[in-house]
Amino acid sequence: MFYTLSRFSRVHRALRKAAYSILWPTPRFIKEPLLHLYLGRRLPYSAVSLGDTVIQIGAPWDILKSGRSRFIHFLRKVGPHGRVVVIEPDAHNVKCLHEYVAKRGIKNLTIVPKGVWSSKTRLRFLSDPENPASNLVEDVMDSKRTDYDRFNVSEIEVDTLDDIVDEVGCEKVALVSITSNGSENQILEGMAKLQENLVYIATIGEESLYPALSKYGYRRFGGDDRGYTFKKYLQ
Repeated sequence: MFYTLSRFSRVHRALRKAAYSILWPTPRFIKEPLLHLYLGRRLPYSAVSLGDTVIQIGAPWDILKSGRSRFIHFLRKVGPHGRVVVIEPDAHNVKCLHEYVAKRGIKNLTIVPKGVWSSKTRLRFLSDPENPASNLVEDVMDSKRTDYDRFNVSEIEVDTLDDIVDEVGCEKVALVSITSNGSENQILEGMAKLQENLVYIATIGEESLYPALSKYGYRRFGGDDRGYTFKKYLQ
């Protein structure tokens, strides 16, 4: 796990390339159970139980192909009577998700083809064909970056998580996992209703980066495979 390294660094790119060279050609029936033996004991997965509903924001095809996509392991944790909702705005990533579900006959995964934000609107979206795990909304891109040309630019529909939860009919959510490359606080701002009964949020970075976490009463619970899992202590 090398999430602590900058995803734009040469070391990160080299490690990612080396990991993919091993994981991509490995059959899913081998790599997914083996990865789950390790991941299933760690946060955020260990905070999830059979029958729970989990929301995963962001599911790029390269992470899916490696067997590390969070929703895969959330599905194993919640079991057939639980539910996982994946929210993903990139059309190619969504296509790969539907193919994965169809091949395996998965019935308890809901795919929402849109982005998540603090309000319902449309935003410019930057997608990297070679490394979709670095996709992001243009509004949160660091103005000092010099690699704008690597991205394809499109426009996507975004909505609040509160509205999306109502749309797909989630009565109670156990955990929300956010992997969005800079949109985290905007996403959190758009879940004012959901957070009232939500115990766990998993995202990258310290709570000081996301004022909404403190506003809602979340504190760091522990490190996980991509960053940190936060728990609500103020009810």
